Amino acid sequence: MPYCPRCRCEYAPGVMRCPDCGVLLRDLPPKRPPGRPPIFIEDLYVPGAALLTLLVSAGLLYLRLAAEWGQVPEPFGSMVRAQPPCFTAFYAIATVAAAAILALGFPNWLIRRD
Repeated sequence: MPYCPRCRCEYAPGVMRCPDCGVLLRDLPPKRPPGRPPIFIEDLYVPGAALLTLLVSAGLLYLRLAAEWGQVPEPFGSMVRAQPPCFTAFYAIATVAAAAILALGFPNWLIRRD
């Protein structure tokens, strides 16, 4: 019976690729490494996107506040100050949400993955 080396599922004879993760199947059951399974790059998409969102939204929020305080040179400062106030709220919400995903979700994922 073919097995998927990544998700460790067994499939019917004749199936060549895992329908879930697309990896080529092997004939023998995979050897499970001691301890936690390896981290695949696909497993880091959500934490990576949350980190990128946190950095960008925090940078935009800082730029918006610096422009309000007159610390951004003209003409760029006046363009940033001309943005609607809802942009500031959006930057703040995105920063808090991304920080919450990283602070709560990523450690939980590290502990509970298997």
